[in-house]
Amino acid sequence: MNKSLLFMTCVLLAGCASQPPKSQVTPLTPAPAPVAAQTPPAPQQPESQPFSAASESANSMATCRKELDALKHYGPKTYSRYAAEMDALSAKTGKYLALKDGMTPELNDIVITMYQSQIKTLCFRIQSSLGKLIIEQAGG
Repeated sequence: MNKSLLFMTCVLLAGCASQPPKSQVTPLTPAPAPVAAQTPPAPQQPESQPFSAASESANSMATCRKELDALKHYGPKTYSRYAAEMDALSAKTGKYLALKDGMTPELNDIVITMYQSQIKTLCFRIQSSLGKLIIEQAGG
């Protein structure tokens, strides 16, 4: 008990001590540009990243589904277990997506990251199990 209290105190003090110092330089404010000379900003790279991340996620999800389907032939019991986990995770994700628009962007980022992590972990476990079963069947 005392050790954990000491550890938490050290973490708390380290967090307080590691705050960055405030800048003592005053930032310059640019002169306002004439209204007629303003042009709409060009699309920036970060806007295209969610699309590429979404397509990458869709590709990895399709690969995960294919590996799960292949698992059906190598280990039916393992397939059933992972299929049930995938269905449960898909149901949870579906519930979240139905309510997503009513949440703050910060909360959405946290929840999306959590679901992506759970999906990636499940897909990794499926891939690992499939690899092991294929190697076992090959006699390794």
